[in-house]
Amino acid sequence: MVGDISEKKITDQLAFWSLWQGQAAPLIAPEVIPSQGEQRIYLVDKPSAPQSIVRMVRQGLPFDATGELYLSRLANFNLAGNFNSRINQNLREDKGYTYGASGYFASNREVGAIVFSAQVRADATLASLEEMIAELKNYSENGMTDEELSFMRLAVGQQDALTYETPSQKASLLSSILTYSLDKDYLKQRNEIVATVEKETLNTLAAKWFDPSQYQLIVVGDAKRLKPQLEKLNIPITELEISQ
Repeated sequence: MVGDISEKKITDQLAFWSLWQGQAAPLIAPEVIPSQGEQRIYLVDKPSAPQSIVRMVRQGLPFDATGELYLSRLANFNLAGNFNSRINQNLREDKGYTYGASGYFASNREVGAIVFSAQVRADATLASLEEMIAELKNYSENGMTDEELSFMRLAVGQQDALTYETPSQKASLLSSILTYSLDKDYLKQRNEIVATVEKETLNTLAAKWFDPSQYQLIVVGDAKRLKPQLEKLNIPITELEISQ
């Protein structure tokens, strides 16, 4: 609890919890996530849509605060993790296909996912996917530059300085520490990682996680119009319908 309240007052108000009796709810074991199998395009029809949603997704990593997941997020920063990232600059600033393109790691205790996403003009659907695939391929094979590493160090450090200022942000921080049993100084540990991590370490993770051939492609748009274009990628297409 975060706010203008003393520890004694809130302890007194919550004293009734000490009278609670009962058995703890059973923990449910997570199911094993099946392999993604061969790469496919999953095409969801939205007739006459003027725009398309394009996503590239793959299984990722469960949560960690200072391990491979965190380092992989740093590796993604210059690829798709900020406004000046390669994918956003390409699709938005250079090509004008979208108002924004980004990529992120989603995770919890058991599983994770990596997602690259953009909402693009319908007539730029194929071109947008081609550019996203090309950006991932280039980044996974060649990695970031020295200039991008320096930018990441500066930008991430400045972001974190303002991340935990409001009461809700402080509550979220404490919630994460309790949920994942994190070290109380894990933010300091992160700052040290940002300042000292080597480019080769991040580029190795980029090669591991950003190979575009390991991603499933999702497209939501006018299937009748888009399917002939998407077939040019020579990737099997599965058409899906959303039940109402």
